[in-house]
Amino acid sequence: MDTEGIFRISASMATVKTFKEKYDSGHELSFQEGEVHVAAVLLKAFFREIPNSIFDGHYHELVGTKEVVYAEKVAVTRDIVTEKLPEENYHVLKCLIEFLDDVSKHSDQNRMTKTNIAVVFGPNLLWSDDLSLANLTYINEFTELLLNRHSDIFVRQTD
Repeated sequence: MDTEGIFRISASMATVKTFKEKYDSGHELSFQEGEVHVAAVLLKAFFREIPNSIFDGHYHELVGTKEVVYAEKVAVTRDIVTEKLPEENYHVLKCLIEFLDDVSKHSDQNRMTKTNIAVVFGPNLLWSDDLSLANLTYINEFTELLLNRHSDIFVRQTD
């Protein structure tokens, strides 16, 4: 949590490839000290490479809220997250956002504020095949909204 640039600094792509191949072939991964950035790159890659993004095809619906006032964005996001996401996506996303919020609480050491986390994670969480660079700023703002308001967004009755 205290490693500077934990999600911003990349790892050796050869090392990342080796870890990914091990994982894809069913081997358990074990990270040594100093391999924090490898784990961070793999986590981002997981979300970037899953089909449909973690938001399960709701990209256009969420990006469509960029002109909506902040309070309504929270409400629309809560409705999509709690009512429309598959159960598995909901729980994985909730755990990730809570984890990233915890990382941001160490920003004095790791330099990963919520804004910085949103910039590096946003494009990995909310994307589609027709992703527009014009929407990139909003995607980062949306990710920051998830981090800032996660306790108001992740409110399924099963929690």
